[in-house]
Amino acid sequence: MKNGIVFIAPLGARNKKAAVFDEIISLCPDNDYSQVLYITPSAFSESETKQQFFRYLKSTCSKSSYIPFRSFTLSSLCKDIYETYGKQNIISDRIEPIIFCELLGEKNIGYAKYLSDLLSIIRHYISGKELSQIKEDIKTLIFEEKTMKRAVNALGLLELYEKEIKKKELIDFGCAFKNSIAMIKEHITGQTAVFDGFFDPTPLEMEAVSALIEKTDNVYVLVEENAEFLKFFSAVADQPAAENGEDEFKKIKLKSSHGRKTTGYYAYPSMEDEVEGIARGVKGLIIEGVKPNEIT
Repeated sequence: MKNGIVFIAPLGARNKKAAVFDEIISLCPDNDYSQVLYITPSAFSESETKQQFFRYLKSTCSKSSYIPFRSFTLSSLCKDIYETYGKQNIISDRIEPIIFCELLGEKNIGYAKYLSDLLSIIRHYISGKELSQIKEDIKTLIFEEKTMKRAVNALGLLELYEKEIKKKELIDFGCAFKNSIAMIKEHITGQTAVFDGFFDPTPLEMEAVSALIEKTDNVYVLVEENAEFLKFFSAVADQPAAENGEDEFKKIKLKSSHGRKTTGYYAYPSMEDEVEGIARGVKGLIIEGVKPNEIT
């Protein structure tokens, strides 16, 4: 990484994306933002960011024609990378419980879904261990015999599931996510990565984030000051610049926005118009970055 900036947004900060948008614009004076990977936690925030960037360009630079940046959630980016460079087909999350039902030999979709969710949690939080090792660990950690046997039985079903999809030459999304990290390190080079809105990523997600930071030339982060995500970048930012001439990872705290001192009076022709006006006002505040629970 050659350049990195962490923008820390205090509580109630509005228009906080402007700092990141300014950096993107300065890097791409020819209006081609296709080398920017803009990564957000959810599909909703991804869609909102694209709209906000369009409005920002139009209002500050009078630009309405440009090549947009590539926006992803972290999950969709890892899926896209695996589908590009991986060899096996990824099965849908909806198919996983059906495979577990087949293994159970019964139509217990509730328990099958539970097993699917358990596998996802294990992949995200205990990615460094095989299921066989986790099963042995459980035998020593759980002392109540009935509970221990149920947990071991569940892990056994997860092992059968892995063997089943491997036999069918398929891969599930959790495994594809994990495998995509090595592909990021091999194939992603010379781009700009933006991480916006992450609060508390899982250990597996942090592995993907670390790989992207390692392989991109410029990294910009927009994070709230109370987010767990900030701790990782604070540790990186406190490290000295490398001897090979790389820049330091800088931290910049954005200014807090103060709300208006008085509330304006607005007259509406009907109650329906008033509700619509309130809804528009609330939506405008949310787009600016205000949390819903901070709006009265």
